[in-house]
Amino acid sequence: MDDDQFLLPGIRQQRHWLDDTERRRAKQESQLGEFADAMQTQREERDRKEAEHVAREEKALALATEARDLSARQKLISVWALVVSILALAVAAVAVFVGG
Repeated sequence: MDDDQFLLPGIRQQRHWLDDTERRRAKQESQLGEFADAMQTQREERDRKEAEHVAREEKALALATEARDLSARQKLISVWALVVSILALAVAAVAVFVGG
């Protein structure tokens, strides 16, 4: 037997209203949970993309620094090669002058 048959109509209506309210509350809690999960997923995705972006920037900076260092070394080697060439010419000139 159904318990509702013994309830007065007002109480029966109130009970149905409370049941409906409880179902709506449960549905809203479920939707809120889904929304919170979606927001967390978006945050994690945004954080992951930001970390990748930072890693790319750091790599680009490291490559630029390395290129600058290599360029400076190359210039230094060029200067030393010029100095050595001038010294070799000076030695050759002295040798020609002294031997000549």
